[in-house]
Amino acid sequence: MAYPMNIGLSFIAARQQLKAIKPDLTLVLVAQSYKDEKKYRATLATVQAEDTDISLYNVPVRPYQRMIGDRRQRQRLRLLDSLFAFLYRRVAFPYCGPDDSSYFDDILSYTIDEDGIYASERDAEEEYGDHYKAAKRKVFDIRRLCLQSKKRFNHEYHVQQLSQRVNSFKPKSELDQDLLIAAQKLVEVECHFPHHSFKMATDNHHLEIKDRAEGTIFVDQIATFVWSDNDEFYSLYTQFLDDEMSSGCDQEPLQSVQVFDSPQAKDIHADYQEYYQLLLDAVGDLGAVLSRMDHGKCE
Repeated sequence: MAYPMNIGLSFIAARQQLKAIKPDLTLVLVAQSYKDEKKYRATLATVQAEDTDISLYNVPVRPYQRMIGDRRQRQRLRLLDSLFAFLYRRVAFPYCGPDDSSYFDDILSYTIDEDGIYASERDAEEEYGDHYKAAKRKVFDIRRLCLQSKKRFNHEYHVQQLSQRVNSFKPKSELDQDLLIAAQKLVEVECHFPHHSFKMATDNHHLEIKDRAEGTIFVDQIATFVWSDNDEFYSLYTQFLDDEMSSGCDQEPLQSVQVFDSPQAKDIHADYQEYYQLLLDAVGDLGAVLSRMDHGKCE
């Protein structure tokens, strides 16, 4: 048949065959850039959703930012430089800064936006006065400090130093020991899966969308850097998620995508399942240590 009917009918037939053989996989057509960004080619890919729980995997930035300039925290700071750089640059773990379009930054915006209630910012200031102005200043301060923190750790050099800094780290307390355990797990992720990225989990190839769908909880809403897990903005963040979950919203699962435009050396889906398990376990440990620091427990 003539193009594009030949492609369309072949794709439908292939998808039906795959469903009979491996019902847990979804066949999709993916457009990939070819030679330059103005040209694209289509290729077949399979998508598989990975089973995960609904825990929050949040990494607080505030305790890291507080260490900057503190000579007593130099050893911890150097290690966290590498851990944060690895998560942001290699893993593509969502960051909470205003230039990263993160869900957490949306929460900050919500607290100072009109949100359909006020006709203008002047009306908001007139109604709430100093309270509104103070909240606005606090949001701007958080955004500034998030950008400042990222400017410090966002260097490939820190990623390259990850293994060396983990090996040379000397724990001086129980908190240091727990931080080292989390760091060792992230080194294991880097060693076993040097070419994997968390970004694949948030691309939504099989939904063929880039914008958030109403009634869906996306991966970067439950796994992300946050400014703190001990302030009113985090409370608002968790409240929003609780409201969405209790209203019956679907959770967009982590997913792996195996593209078939080149010879397949191994099963990418099996690889990614192990990758996500190791990564989220390590991120959970790191987030727990930083949370203790954020609550003032820096023993």
